[in-house]
Amino acid sequence: MKFALSVLTPMAALALMASPASATIGVRVDFAFTTSELATEKSRADMLVRLKATASNACVGKRSAAYSSAEACREHLEQQFIAAIESEMLALDYQRPTTLIARAGG
Repeated sequence: MKFALSVLTPMAALALMASPASATIGVRVDFAFTTSELATEKSRADMLVRLKATASNACVGKRSAAYSSAEACREHLEQQFIAAIESEMLALDYQRPTTLIARAGG
């Protein structure tokens, strides 16, 4: 089964301070996945790579202005997606530290 999620990034901090009503206005960020992507550790890892790339791409320039950094924006979006997906195994995989192994010669 295929699912599509949307989360919002908040407006720039100045806009939020100027008008509390704008606090719920943001940039919509979409992420789609299938339930089969939650089935194995490898498929969840691949899904997390896509999820993190989606969040990173959404948090560039003015879109991350309400945060202290683009990384804080990215982490906030990732956490919103993880919560919306409601998979205990995906949440555990997300929390688990990852180790990147560089391959010699390439």
